[in-house]
Amino acid sequence: MTRFKNIDRRQFAFAMFALAASARWPASAAAKETVRMGQATTTLGFLPVWAARAYDTFAAEQVDLSWAAINGGDPACLAALDSGDIDIAATGSDSVLEAVAKGQPYQIIYSLMSKISLNLTVSEAMIKRTGISRSMPIKERIACLKGATIGVAVVGGAQDRTVRWLATRGGLDGRKDVQIVQIGSAAALGAALENGRIDAFMLSPPEGPLAEAAGYGRTVIEPDTDISGWKGMPSLVLVGRSDANEAAQKKIVATVRAMNSANHAVLSDLEGSADKIGGKFFPKLPQPVMRVSIKTLADGIRDDGLLNDERAKLLSQFVEDSGRTPPAPGSFWTNKYVELAKTTK
Repeated sequence: MTRFKNIDRRQFAFAMFALAASARWPASAAAKETVRMGQATTTLGFLPVWAARAYDTFAAEQVDLSWAAINGGDPACLAALDSGDIDIAATGSDSVLEAVAKGQPYQIIYSLMSKISLNLTVSEAMIKRTGISRSMPIKERIACLKGATIGVAVVGGAQDRTVRWLATRGGLDGRKDVQIVQIGSAAALGAALENGRIDAFMLSPPEGPLAEAAGYGRTVIEPDTDISGWKGMPSLVLVGRSDANEAAQKKIVATVRAMNSANHAVLSDLEGSADKIGGKFFPKLPQPVMRVSIKTLADGIRDDGLLNDERAKLLSQFVEDSGRTPPAPGSFWTNKYVELAKTTK
């Protein structure tokens, strides 16, 4: 017993208890899988991800979520997926099609936002200059954008592409009739609109509602409701590898169930969810603005991430209309994980 003469009796008893417990409960039983998710931007449009983190819906799936914002937007996020640094990427949908068209092994596995969530907000000065208003027919509103300076986070990014796509819906030349300038973050875009450096920006909530609440801008175009034939297009998605192994596929199914649980929690209590998500992740955002934003986005999360031929066709058309070549139909998406999440546990 000389080996233990300097050990406190209570320490010795605790060590013996721990040893006995480890014999009864193998380490593998306590271990959890970890899903590593990278998100291309921190916009509220990724609502199911914010909700899953706020409500901790991964815990019910016996999975830990390791989440990170990836600097560099969609391309950097997809590169992290390609290198194996993350298991799932949360990105803009059209970026995935570009990558797949170039031969990258990606696959859309879940629609996070089944609507075009980017809305056009214009300055009060532009309203006075052009008379643009929500009461105008949509083509007249788009015509008012001719010659306008529209701010985006990154030239060539999702906002840029959506502005140019929108211009074509109203008969404008998306390359020549609007001026796109790179400003940076959502906060910087708001400041640029307020200070008269730009005429408009195209962002998902809460930036539009925030500009309206502060009195320096108004949202005049919401493509999901204003442009017929585009309802349900998946604009923000979860992406996995098309060659995912069995372990990775199980993580994807667990993630889909966690997303669905989060969506159901939001839809059952929009205001309470807005307060919960806002308090945890957007504490500086006024509560009324957060509530309006969640209400605006709610239509995009009502169908448990459903992907189908019709929605894929809309996405391919969006890519084509914005001047790029989409990959072959059926090559860039799968609905199997959404279906598996309904039937397995």
